[in-house]
Amino acid sequence: MFHGTTAGGLKCLDPLFFLMNPSPIYTVQILEKLSGLSTCRDSNESRFHVANQVQGELGKALEFECTKLTRRDKYLILAGNEGMVTSTE
Repeated sequence: MFHGTTAGGLKCLDPLFFLMNPSPIYTVQILEKLSGLSTCRDSNESRFHVANQVQGELGKALEFECTKLTRRDKYLILAGNEGMVTSTE
């Protein structure tokens, strides 16, 4: 099983990694619609709170587990850098 991680490379190679699997398949799951009370427009919730709620629902559907890793830690593991782009000017 190939799990393409092109965080430090070319994103165009992701489909190639997918097709390298012996039996590539996609599974589609339709999630429940968010209630109007959990959106930024209809309540006083911040956009960050709503984004975290949506990300949590996606994580549950994909059976992901929470970790203590930060965004910086994840970039160091995947790409070997801190995820920052430096300006050449």
